Amino acid sequence: MPRYVFQIIDKCFQDASHIDVDSDVDFLLEESDWNDYGYMTLYGVHATAKRSRNEKTTYLGSIRIMRIDQQVNESHLLRKDFGKYHFKFRSLPDTYVSLSMDVDFYENLQQILRRPGERFDFANSLNMILGTDSEDYAKVYSLLCFQKSLLRDSNIDFCYTTRS
Repeated sequence: MPRYVFQIIDKCFQDASHIDVDSDVDFLLEESDWNDYGYMTLYGVHATAKRSRNEKTTYLGSIRIMRIDQQVNESHLLRKDFGKYHFKFRSLPDTYVSLSMDVDFYENLQQILRRPGERFDFANSLNMILGTDSEDYAKVYSLLCFQKSLLRDSNIDFCYTTRS
């Protein structure tokens, strides 16, 4: 079973200090209304006080999450899919992938999850595409949502050479 619990929260402008969080939740995914050419895939990632080294909810950075069949102008898909579970989940279904080009996100995540196995579990829970050899990359590389929103004015080679 995946080790982390994620909770979807409303937009809070990167300050989740006022959000009531259940004690089992490790990370918060903050919804955004940012529109990438009709696709709304942007989320902010926060570590809860349970995971944070400074014992308060800490903003880590941004990540983009798409559903493989996502259509233009569909929004808050995670909320729709996980609403019946109180907006909490341990791992995304195989119909979702995620990607982050936010260098701060990776650096902050490494401060919270210090062991490589912890980061590996985090990435697996969110079906993160970490390179062209990622299992999910072949499923999405030609999809418009992936090209227009997740890569947004970049390309996969730039994304992974600049974050290392």
